[in-house]
Amino acid sequence: MDYREILIVHPEQTIRGLMEGYLHSEFEDMMVVEASSSEQAEELLSEKAFDLILGSSALPDALGVQFYVRARRSLQNAETPFVMVVDADSKEPSSRFFQHGIEHVLHLPFSSDALHKKVRALTNPRNKRKMPRFSFPGIEVHLLDNKERFKGRVINLSQNSILSEVDCSKGFPHLLGSSVMDLVFPAELNGIHIEGISCRLSRVRVLEWNDFNGPQKIRVAWAFVSLEGRAARDLGEALDLIEQAYIGVGQ
Repeated sequence: MDYREILIVHPEQTIRGLMEGYLHSEFEDMMVVEASSSEQAEELLSEKAFDLILGSSALPDALGVQFYVRARRSLQNAETPFVMVVDADSKEPSSRFFQHGIEHVLHLPFSSDALHKKVRALTNPRNKRKMPRFSFPGIEVHLLDNKERFKGRVINLSQNSILSEVDCSKGFPHLLGSSVMDLVFPAELNGIHIEGISCRLSRVRVLEWNDFNGPQKIRVAWAFVSLEGRAARDLGEALDLIEQAYIGVGQ
């Protein structure tokens, strides 16, 4: 499955959470990344291409229009659709945004239906310029933090992200704090072992709860951060082997 990846940029965590909740309630193929400032968002925009940017009209370190102009200078996101999210107390008329080439505007508070319609109109998964995703039995992900090592199975992966299922009975907060992972491939994929991959949490969904109403098993999407060198070559080799296996089955 190809995922639509959306960057939400807003200084208020409650607003970001509201928009993310709206998106996940409607779309199964959605991966959401959040930023609270222009500086943080620009760093993310330099790392990867997104399918849509939802940007606040007023950020702590920039006006919304200023952030839009900077986003358009990004090599990877110069053509990414942009929606200006205008706060309820904003005094700026919509004409100001249109004058700067911003065609899509949503005024807070807006309904989930309004956001769904905008996202459907601007992100068509059939036309996505995304890397293919592959699945293969037996691929493991080992997530690391200062205290624990969590092991899970990889559901599917691409050259820039993975979707995994992980048993988090050892400690849910520790798992979410992980920023480094290992990928272990089965013997059919030459037993490739990629260590120390920097990663960033993209999306979490609880699959099972324990007797104390805590998460027992979760589905987690992780984005790779600046994967390069030997790790990038090893992952490319593994994906090539998976693709060859697909071709062999089809013959």
